[in-house]
Parts: sequence; structure tokens; C-alpha cells
Amino acid sequence: MRLPGSAQTWPALTWCAPSRNTIRSYELIWEERRYPHKAILGTAYEFATGRRLGSADFEGGKSGAVEVLRELGFTVQDKQ
Repeated sequence: MRLPGSAQTWPALTWCAPSRNTIRSYELIWEERRYPHKAILGTAYEFATGRRLGSADFEGGKSGAVEVLRELGFTVQDKQ
């Protein structure tokens, strides 16, 4: 799977990882790191379109961000 931007860009996304207790029900797993799935999808959308999405602009559950990320080949798991 190929991510937009340089290989250094995505590990730097730790800035978007809120404290563990604010991550909702799911986490995106990438190279053994856990990320908030909606923040990653929103950031990817901004990279692709130049338009920033807020958390309320799209659904995060199984029929929303989780489904989109899984269809793109990402691993999204229940929060541990």
C-alpha cells in the first residue's frame, strides 16, 4: 500500500494522535503504531483535496471512516 507524501510524512502524524482516552472506538494500525482513524482519514482528505474536514463532517463508525479505510487496505481495529 502506498501513502501520499514522503515516507517521513506519515510517521510524523503522531501530532494528530490525541491522548488514549479520547480515541473513540477504533484505531488505524500502521507499522505497529495506533492512530485515531477519523483524524487520519481527515488528514488524507486534506492532502488530496486541500480542503480540511472537521470531525463532524463525516461518520467515523463501521459504515463511515472505518469502511473507507478498510476498503483502501488499511487495518482498523477496535480500540484496545
